[in-house]
Amino acid sequence: MTEAPITTSNTSPVVPPMVPVPHKSDHHCPDAEINIVFVIDGSGSIGPKRFELMKNWVIEVANDFNIGDQQTRIGVVHYNKKALIEFGLQRHQTNIEVTEAISKISHKGGKTYTGNALLEAQALLQFDNSQRKKVLILLTGTSPNNLEN
Repeated sequence: MTEAPITTSNTSPVVPPMVPVPHKSDHHCPDAEINIVFVIDGSGSIGPKRFELMKNWVIEVANDFNIGDQQTRIGVVHYNKKALIEFGLQRHQTNIEVTEAISKISHKGGKTYTGNALLEAQALLQFDNSQRKKVLILLTGTSPNNLEN
């Protein structure tokens, strides 16, 4: 089970040195037909080490699903001041492809503009008009500077 971040007296989250993540056998959802878009904060408030922890968590969660066109589809939006669709829901069709794509995402730094990233993620989810469940998971480290465009 993932532990909640430790909070100091000034309410800034502190990432513990080792964050336990569930093993695949603990929470595996092999046959779920679902679209999941991860929105990952790559701003300066995160820092490269925390960004790597976030990416590893996304990989762990994604690998709890069987990824494929008739199974779970994964998309990733990475943002700082600008939102970038790293890959859409139909680009990678296997767990290995998704893991490799997430591993290649690099930390960008800069300000935190969450609003644009959420709009990009919403567009990815709305593009598929199937009856699949749609899930957006936001990973951010601080209060965003701007939730608007």
